[in-house]
Amino acid sequence: MEHDFSIRNLSSIQIKVTTGDPQKIVQTLQGLLQNPLYQNVQIINKLDEKKAAQEPIFLFIIVLFGTVFIIAGIATLGLMNHAASSIRLRIRELATLRAIGTAKSQMVRLILTEGTMISVVGGALGILTGGIFAYLTLLSITRTSEISFPFSWIYGTILVSPVLGLLASWSAAAWASKQDILKSLSQY
Repeated sequence: MEHDFSIRNLSSIQIKVTTGDPQKIVQTLQGLLQNPLYQNVQIINKLDEKKAAQEPIFLFIIVLFGTVFIIAGIATLGLMNHAASSIRLRIRELATLRAIGTAKSQMVRLILTEGTMISVVGGALGILTGGIFAYLTLLSITRTSEISFPFSWIYGTILVSPVLGLLASWSAAAWASKQDILKSLSQY
């Protein structure tokens, strides 16, 4: 080391590569370290270490998004259940609306609007709080502030929630529009 680097005692050397190919520089250094005098020297590439440290984070993000999609499916099923039970309980009210002159399309629109409003409010609240919780969890796991808050994902999922509300309410709205007015008023 004294001959090559003019250093007698050495604990570490840090080289910041700004130009050139980092892999070629590492290979050149490894070639220099083939000398038996440098048998205790070890090259640590921080880029490789950073990539290795980010792999668990990437896996966690994949699991997180998979969980979000599963939760969205469960939420859609829950909203479908809510819409169906709500329509079933209010069948007399809807039959009365039909009896006083409400068109089937207006009744369907009313039911779809209700489902959309529920999904917008619930979706926005759930997505925002879940996004903040996931972001704070990632920050605490990685102990770094290099993770950026995924605003585009949050906005995108909030925009998708009304569509899920429409899809979830559609079957209940279709069922309610096909009911016989007189039978619904006398039966319930």
